[in-house]
Amino acid sequence: MPEYDKDGRPVIDPEIVTEEKYQKAWSEKAFWNKLPRVARKLGRAGLRQALRLYYVLRKPDLPGKTRVMIYGALGYFILPTDFLPDLLPILGFTDDLGLLAAVFVAASQYMDEEVNAKAEAKVLQWLGREEKEV
Repeated sequence: MPEYDKDGRPVIDPEIVTEEKYQKAWSEKAFWNKLPRVARKLGRAGLRQALRLYYVLRKPDLPGKTRVMIYGALGYFILPTDFLPDLLPILGFTDDLGLLAAVFVAASQYMDEEVNAKAEAKVLQWLGREEKEV
């Protein structure tokens, strides 16, 4: 039975990214196949985080431990059957987003303007400009 926090969100242990099955699930092809299909469900913030993690992987000076964490988090995201299956309405990506956020914090010190710009360009391509409230 999943654990939930006081706000009803599932509690995901960030150590899950060290599980080999999630690291093995990582594939660039699977990532690029899934991401555009679920972009709107993830929302801007979730999409932006996933893309930033992807682009920071391209940095040659990224430490191995951080690289492994990102592979695990993105592998977890790619798999349709995880803690909360992605097919569940509303809740399906809650666990994925929580894990991406935890790894994002760990990897954020390696993200630079180039990583952020590439991610933002892809978000704009898929979701367009964010409308401002009047």
